[in-house]
Amino acid sequence: MAEMKKKICEANRLSDRTLRRYLASYRLKGFEGLKPRQRNEHRKSHLNERVVEEAILLRREAPHRSIRQIIQILEWEGKAEPGEIKRSTLQERMTERGYSSRQMRFEGGHVIGHLLLKNSPLNAKK
Repeated sequence: MAEMKKKICEANRLSDRTLRRYLASYRLKGFEGLKPRQRNEHRKSHLNERVVEEAILLRREAPHRSIRQIIQILEWEGKAEPGEIKRSTLQERMTERGYSSRQMRFEGGHVIGHLLLKNSPLNAKK
C-alpha cells in the first residue's frame, strides 16, 4: 500500500501530505469531498465604512502612503484595533472607490485622474 501511495504521489506531483488529505476527505464525504470548495465571490468584507473613509482621508493627505502605513496610522490613532484591518481588504475597498496609488498619480504637485482639483492649472480650459 505504501509503495502504491508513493507511485501515485510521484505520478501526480503530489506530496504525501496532500494525498493523505485527499484520502481523508474522500472517506469522510465521498466524491463531493474531492471537489474544490466554492468561493463566495460576492462576499462583502466587514470593514467598517468609517474606517474606509478615514483611510481615504489619509491617502488624500499623502498619496504616497502605502496601505500598510495607512493601517498603522489608523491603529495608532485608535480608529481601528490592531489586526482588525487586512491589507488586501483595505486595498480592494480603496481601489473600488478610486483611491489606489495607481489611480492617484501626481503631476506638477497636483493629483490627477480621479481627484482632479477644480482650481488646478491642469484643469484650466485652453
